[in-house]
Amino acid sequence: IARVPMTENPMTENPMADNPMAESPMTDNPTTEHVVNILLVEDEEAHAELFRRAFEMCSPRVNVTVAGSLQEAQTCLTHFRPDLMIADFVLPDGKGTELLPADKGLPPFPVVVMTSHGNEQIAVEAMKAGAVNYITKSESTLANMPDVAEKALREWQILATERQKDEARLKAHEELERVVQERTAELKTANAILQEQIAERERAEQRFRQLLELAPDAMVIADREGQIVLVNAQAEAMFGHSREQLLGQPVEMLLPGGFREKHMGLRTEYFKGPRVHQMRTGVEFRAVRKDGTEFPVEISLGPLETEEGILVSSAIRDITERKRVERALRDNQAQLLAAQKIQECLLPSAPPDLPGFDIGGGSYPAEFTAGDYFDYLVMPDESIGLVIGDVSGHGFAPALLMASTQALLRSLTQTHTAVDEILTLANHFLAKETEHDRFVTMLLGCLDPRSRSFVYASAGHSPGYIFDGSGNVKARLESTALPLAVLPDIEFPTCDPIALQSGDMIVLLTDGFHEAESPEGVFLGFERVLDIVRANRQKKAADIVESLYRAVCDYTRPKKPTDDITAMVVKVE
Repeated sequence: IARVPMTENPMTENPMADNPMAESPMTDNPTTEHVVNILLVEDEEAHAELFRRAFEMCSPRVNVTVAGSLQEAQTCLTHFRPDLMIADFVLPDGKGTELLPADKGLPPFPVVVMTSHGNEQIAVEAMKAGAVNYITKSESTLANMPDVAEKALREWQILATERQKDEARLKAHEELERVVQERTAELKTANAILQEQIAERERAEQRFRQLLELAPDAMVIADREGQIVLVNAQAEAMFGHSREQLLGQPVEMLLPGGFREKHMGLRTEYFKGPRVHQMRTGVEFRAVRKDGTEFPVEISLGPLETEEGILVSSAIRDITERKRVERALRDNQAQLLAAQKIQECLLPSAPPDLPGFDIGGGSYPAEFTAGDYFDYLVMPDESIGLVIGDVSGHGFAPALLMASTQALLRSLTQTHTAVDEILTLANHFLAKETEHDRFVTMLLGCLDPRSRSFVYASAGHSPGYIFDGSGNVKARLESTALPLAVLPDIEFPTCDPIALQSGDMIVLLTDGFHEAESPEGVFLGFERVLDIVRANRQKKAADIVESLYRAVCDYTRPKKPTDDITAMVVKVE
């Protein structure tokens, strides 16, 4: 107390107010100076004067503020927070203990309660209320107030420190319990998910092997070291090796000897950033059969993530026939005929044999080659993709773009099943590789034979239709986004799944139907097209497609249709 310096303003806020764990104002450290603000709540002036004198004996002095009642004390406490409060138990307007917290918790500063007539009951009441000490007023007690204040401040610091420790321990215990409970719940959930994932992985592996065998191209799957781990029957037939002879062997055995070393380097580079990769047009790759003969191939690559690491899936297509046709393109007429042949080869030769469904499709070019396109795609989840598209313009360039689009979709559907995701990836590629004046309208649908449902997304394509068994339009399949190759970063939302009933019929068309013109220049229009469908709905799916085309030819006669015409029909049996 003797070392506590004076301050000019007795109402200055306590410098320790925001840190009850700071060093006591009555420290023994001679290098640190503090000011101790004491609030004395005392209604007897004589006792207050003795209190002041007790601290005047110290040098320098302590700031003492005197309040003569509860009300005055409460007013003082609204203006500043003292380092120590010494309150008389009996005041004109209440008890000094009323200045202590109502919840009997530790107050923000030490409180000493004093009275002229002390007894044990008052002492107990004061201590329960949160006072750090209780004293009986006397001249000797008042004269010894510096020691009382020093003791109260030190005891209060100890209490505050212990309370902080208790609160920290309680908080740590509660946090530990919370973490343990959360982790236990997470582990239970994770275990259940893991079991389901294992079962699903086994089912997925079985489906994948079945789909691999259904793929139209030779499929060769290799690991990071280039060892063949899986092939399909088409690969056996293409290369002349049995499955047992291929498995475990380096993939370079399928390449000509002069290219094998270079391929090892290319394989290493690919695994640095594996991605779906369509081989560039105009770059020739060759493979070698068991008998040593070489032949040209088209290869698409795609990464497969497995527990053992990333594998690379290679879809290999023998393009010997295509190369033969391409050589005949030196002559303009031969080029057109060859292009038409290529396009016919790219289009599906027959619809998939799907129990419970009758499927038919056809494309009729207005010139030698067409910009229209349709295809049947076997998805990894055993559903069937139905795709119909129309490249802007006519002639050879749109036909090439159509062929690239078809190859791209076939590659993407080897590893993807979501309609919107497939269109998004295809659009991103086409937007970069396609001339600015070209675009592709497309409707991609997913027919699930198990749930007998249909989901689609349409990139600016002409509307399709779903008829019920009575010939009424059950659903109109409107466009859901812009055409492909217009903007690189757009989404292609799908419709809600459409439940299919026996007798329903899906009809997908290009704009060559409703935009066909009569000799008088009148469009055939949507309603006439729908009437043609209704009139032929009892026929087989393939016959309905043919009847639609014949009806257009009759409508435009004596002229031929000026636009490509393509249709797909799916009848639910």
